[in-house]
Amino acid sequence: MRRTGTRTLVPLALAFALAACSPPAGGPTLTAEETGDRLGALALRASNVIGDPAVGEFHQAVAGLAPAGLPAGTGGDLPRGVYRFDDESGAWVDVADSDDLDLNWTVEPGPRDARLLVDWDAAAPTVRRTLASGEEVELPTGATVTMWLDGAVTADLDQSATWPVNACGTLTEPGDLYMNGHVAHGAATLTVDRVGLSVNAGDDEATAGGSGGLELSVPAGRAWVDWDASVALDVTRDEATCEVLDAVVRSGRLRVEAGIDTAGGDGSAAVATDFAPVTDGAGELTGVELANGSLVLDGAVAVTWDGVLDDADEDGVPGENLVLTFADRTMTLEEFIREQFGPLAFGASVVAALR
Repeated sequence: MRRTGTRTLVPLALAFALAACSPPAGGPTLTAEETGDRLGALALRASNVIGDPAVGEFHQAVAGLAPAGLPAGTGGDLPRGVYRFDDESGAWVDVADSDDLDLNWTVEPGPRDARLLVDWDAAAPTVRRTLASGEEVELPTGATVTMWLDGAVTADLDQSATWPVNACGTLTEPGDLYMNGHVAHGAATLTVDRVGLSVNAGDDEATAGGSGGLELSVPAGRAWVDWDASVALDVTRDEATCEVLDAVVRSGRLRVEAGIDTAGGDGSAAVATDFAPVTDGAGELTGVELANGSLVLDGAVAVTWDGVLDDADEDGVPGENLVLTFADRTMTLEEFIREQFGPLAFGASVVAALR
């Protein structure tokens, strides 16, 4: 796939951040100042949830639970068997046969007993596919992943996938891959709602997308995000192996919805936009063209936009060519950032000057 430098990826990342169901009928109903105020209030509520001590404990616990590496399968098969981690040798010891992958180890403080069970064919049988290299591999289509800590379930995830073959009879890209379930520790629970990707690739064109939802629940409140992104690509394949040698994005659509529920109030934001890359004569990404864009805050259309998201003047604050339309006026994204987030814009300008 064609690579780009860090600076050229910034506009594309911001396009994703700006990108939700279709907005309510009619134009913007909020002024630029009202939009800035609502965004500030939403950010404050989000910080209350993210700053809950349960979130930090959750992150540390999940990181500490991760087993040290995984046993490898043989001959392209998925790894199977019952293993126990030997702290002295730092290696997994095979202690019994199993059709599943059953890992057992201890974690600190404690020590506490941890167990990870991967049932490769819990909901559907595994399949075997041949790669372009000629190697045959076994892949899951309906697996489950369950983790216990001292006998209590801390994670329960379901996987589903399809693995199509191309005209050469080999696997070079997945069809789709999704995960559902939850991960919990203490007072924090992260719910995973059909998070994954889907690829439909032909000889010279392809569509790819990612979608799903995440919800974090802690004593301070609940935060959630849903997204759906899709791109259309031109692909170039190797004539002999059918492998994708290059992929260039033509256009795409991004939808993101997020919300916060706390005892002190709630809020939501929904963003949608069409996008297409803008390149220079050498084919390097210089910006992203955004169209039919909208931001909805708490059910009210706050702003719509059209134009090119870039940093053409290289001052560290993007958006001089992206036009925002509010209820009271029209302005560029750069003007809005400087007006509503002055210190942030100043810092970005200083960083740009030092590059």
